[in-house]
Amino acid sequence: MGSIPTRLTILSDVGAAPGSIPEVIQKAKNILYGILFVAGRTAIPVLPRALVVGLARACGRIAAALPLHVTRVANSNLSLVMPDLDLRQRRTIIRISFSSLALTLLDLFWLSVGSGKRLRQVVEGDPSMGSVLREGPMVCLTAHYGNWEILGHLLPLHGYPMTSVSSSTGSPTLDRRINALRGRHGQVIASRRGAARVLLGTLRRGDKVGLLLDQNTRPDEGGAFLEFFGKPVPVSLLPATLAIHTDSPVSVGFCIPDLKTGRYRAYSRVVLDEHEAARLQPDQAADLAQRIIQEYEHQICSRPEFWLWSYKRWKHVPPTHELSSFPFYAKPYPPRRATSR
Repeated sequence: MGSIPTRLTILSDVGAAPGSIPEVIQKAKNILYGILFVAGRTAIPVLPRALVVGLARACGRIAAALPLHVTRVANSNLSLVMPDLDLRQRRTIIRISFSSLALTLLDLFWLSVGSGKRLRQVVEGDPSMGSVLREGPMVCLTAHYGNWEILGHLLPLHGYPMTSVSSSTGSPTLDRRINALRGRHGQVIASRRGAARVLLGTLRRGDKVGLLLDQNTRPDEGGAFLEFFGKPVPVSLLPATLAIHTDSPVSVGFCIPDLKTGRYRAYSRVVLDEHEAARLQPDQAADLAQRIIQEYEHQICSRPEFWLWSYKRWKHVPPTHELSSFPFYAKPYPPRRATSR
């Protein structure tokens, strides 16, 4: 289930003229991230597990202590969702969230070696995973919570084919390298362009698809504004639509780390079985998506420290709501056009 956090994504400058400053910056970023990828791919897998986990914890402490933009975003999001937390509690949650993110990125490399032995050693499947580790089509959903990458490895490793969708980093070379790691244990990675058709075919073959549902998918991209912690956010309707059109069950799963031992616990829950899916109509996709989003809310409230609080989840504000009641980074949607004098 591939997605690179927004703050680490290489953003492409669409329409930048050849040789322009944005294009030069983009190329420099591509080179830098390419070097970092090769360094990580070479060095991280040979490190002992304890050192990898310690490095993740250190990254979390450092990032949380610095006056970074992402730290400000995380604080703003936490203030919106959990306004009763004091400063110390917010700092603890943000530190652990950053450490969890760091471990997710490090483990993209560390778990890539071998034939799945390391994955089996550090990931413990809760009995609830039995609801997903079975034959038949299923829409498997997760969030930027804990290690979202691991769930895409677990099912193919146990013999259940899965196709996931990956967003582009802006660098085709880096995309290929990252997706090669994601596909190491058999996961098929589909490009975001034309993904709906690929995923539909996957489900009709009787296989599973994996998707992240806590990303900003605007209405002009096929999303809809739904309630998330009492505020509207743009949510993709693709997973719900796929389930309804193929009568496929829907599961929500998470994989949370123990930041002391470096082990993970994966668990899942079927929120819609095939019989209920068969009774739904296409115009009920938004209702189903809202139901799934509520599952995310319950999970985040139970263990808030493992969600990616630095993601700008409330970035787009519909005209029916006041911008002042949203985090500082929020912008009106659709964007307001500049008026000429």
